Amino acid sequence: MKKYTIYYVIGAVLVGTGIYLYASKKSKNNQIEVNLEPPMEVVEDVVNTTENTVFTALDKLKALIEAIKSKGGQTPPIKG
Repeated sequence: MKKYTIYYVIGAVLVGTGIYLYASKKSKNNQIEVNLEPPMEVVEDVVNTTENTVFTALDKLKALIEAIKSKGGQTPPIKG
């Protein structure tokens, strides 16, 4: 009977520890965090960057074509 008593005590300690850890974790999750800092105001100029990006990409492509033409290179034929 004594050897079973040790198992019961160890089991009770493990169950008690589990309940304590579960309860402490649950109480931390239930705490409400309040943000007391005022909201930041962001003032931006609205600029259509898509237009600028397209023109920049086209300019780079045009410069690349001009560089290929100036080197006397030819584009390989497209196999269909």
